[in-house]
Amino acid sequence: MSPSRDTSPARMRACAFLREIPAPSCTARHSFTSSSPARVVDRYPVNPSWMAKRIVGESAAISRHQVRIEIILCWALTDDPDCANIDSVWGGITLYMIVVGAGSIGTSLIDIAVKEKNNVVVVEQDPERARQVSNMYDITVLNGDATSTDTLREAGSDRADALIVTTSDDAVNLMVVSIASELKIPSIVSIVNKKEHAEFFRKLGANVMENPEEVVANHLYNAAKRPTVRDFTMLSQGDQVFRLTVKPTSPLVGRTLAESSRKGILPPTILIMSIERDGKREIPTGESTIEAGDVLTVFSLERASDELVETLTG
Repeated sequence: MSPSRDTSPARMRACAFLREIPAPSCTARHSFTSSSPARVVDRYPVNPSWMAKRIVGESAAISRHQVRIEIILCWALTDDPDCANIDSVWGGITLYMIVVGAGSIGTSLIDIAVKEKNNVVVVEQDPERARQVSNMYDITVLNGDATSTDTLREAGSDRADALIVTTSDDAVNLMVVSIASELKIPSIVSIVNKKEHAEFFRKLGANVMENPEEVVANHLYNAAKRPTVRDFTMLSQGDQVFRLTVKPTSPLVGRTLAESSRKGILPPTILIMSIERDGKREIPTGESTIEAGDVLTVFSLERASDELVETLTG
């Protein structure tokens, strides 16, 4: 018997967007059979956890939750444990996250999110992959079609802080994003495998990550070009979070943050999020004084220039 057709407004709008994207048929939860599974392809054979760690937000407004989501993803992508240092700045925030897709990227994301004590629910179409994830983690795993409204509701869309879509099929990802938007999930992020599809996702209000291979290349390039910068993470519209060690020659040394701002050493686009000294981390105020050897966690509203990084480090 043929499957019932999901005619919800969200699904129909997504189908309209999908006219220009090779898409699966717009059918309901049980339309995908073992002979036609959802495509979840391991496209990134070199350290697949790179992918989970960088989803670029499109909105210029960065909420505390959104920054934490992006840093968790960035941590998974680069497979760099030092990124935990950045993430710890945002400690104490527990998220209810729905992860769609348990391929190599999704599994890396799940692993980190669970270790960070977030409440994670996974939706995976492939029965065997769903079984594997269920055996690996003490979390809820739904073996179902995430392009069905009922599936996302079953996953807890009414209480979710974020939904993250990680499959390699843009058509599937877009359909899920559309339904998640209709269900008013606060933060929706998705992989976009082809740049030309990104605008469809943005129209639905999703934060997107374009061209995963390029993201990996940029991360490696920045790591090589700026050895004094650690735990580099790109956020929305070029915004950045990174850690650096202050050298004795830095103009920041001996000055308060307020003084450095007044003198133009710290531009208005830069925010010092934390200061680590002698193994102890603190959230600074304008009266906090910088010392040589301090490790600063820096948030930049735009791509920090090489000159600025050199000024800060000394």
